[in-house]
Amino acid sequence: MQTVYFIDTSILLNILDVPKRNQERENVVQKMERMISERNGFILPLAAIIETGNHIAHIEDGNQRRDRAERLSDLIRNVLNDDFPWVYNKNEIADDDLLKIAEKFPDYAQQRFMGLGDMSILA
Repeated sequence: MQTVYFIDTSILLNILDVPKRNQERENVVQKMERMISERNGFILPLAAIIETGNHIAHIEDGNQRRDRAERLSDLIRNVLNDDFPWVYNKNEIADDDLLKIAEKFPDYAQQRFMGLGDMSILA
């Protein structure tokens, strides 16, 4: 492994293709692919997950909001199941609790202003 990087909210927003927050999507995806091929490591912090979820919950179009919420939920599940080239920063919230939040997020996001931050408080 070369270097370990923390995944920033802006990176996650571009990877998930969140409308109005994805202006650098092509560059970000290309750079991430290159960095993964170079065997760099990546840590996904809870703050990036929460902030990304909050942006998704505010997407105006309900279909896009649901789609991006499902993408984020899938990404979280894949990271927790080691099916992704990133790891979750396990010092922030237990895997099981984060998995429960990820599973419920698409439905909560449809309420439009219920983001992951709110869900983590409820959990």
